Amino acid sequence: MNGSGVSISGQLRSLKWLLAAIYLPTLLVLTGIGALGEDWAAFLLRDTHSLAGLPFFAGALSNIGVLLWTVALAVCLFCGVVLRRTPGHDEASKFLLSAGALTTLLTVDDFFLLHEDLFRHYVPLPEALVFGIYGAAAVAFLVRYRRIILASEYLLLLLALLLLAMSVAVDLFQNVVSTEQYQVIGGYVLEDGFKFTGILTWMVYFIRLCDQLLARRL
Repeated sequence: MNGSGVSISGQLRSLKWLLAAIYLPTLLVLTGIGALGEDWAAFLLRDTHSLAGLPFFAGALSNIGVLLWTVALAVCLFCGVVLRRTPGHDEASKFLLSAGALTTLLTVDDFFLLHEDLFRHYVPLPEALVFGIYGAAAVAFLVRYRRIILASEYLLLLLALLLLAMSVAVDLFQNVVSTEQYQVIGGYVLEDGFKFTGILTWMVYFIRLCDQLLARRL
């Protein structure tokens, strides 16, 4: 960069492919949604709270949890890309990019309710099997990058995984008891409380780790 800056025409030339990659797919998606008709367009584009007539605070903790997931995956992917361009940090870069991919999977599941809705009602996959797949991916990640993890503040990661596992256990318990029994034991508070705290701990672990790795790079 220099003090004189770059003209708009120069930026258009240098950014033309990036702009095309941003706006052409977006235009195609919006055109496709518009072709479905006004009702479907409103159903797909409007905010969930507006569609359902819910107050702004409905699902607040769940929404904040998704934001925390998003922060974690953005930090991991950004730091992973930065370290990829730094000699001698290939393994750390792969670790963070893999962590970002795993976090993205968990974020998408949480945001779109994959294990609660899609896999339960539209795809014939038992919820326990879905959790098993996620667990296997997490174990593979831990084993593959155990050296980096053991050199970090891994207590935070262990606590995050424990809390998320406890949330899954409470969720699966819901399938074998009645709704009334589940509510009596405070199932919703336990399940979502464990999950939210686990997500928060996960985010803090990766923020601290990325900060430490970038500090060593400088």
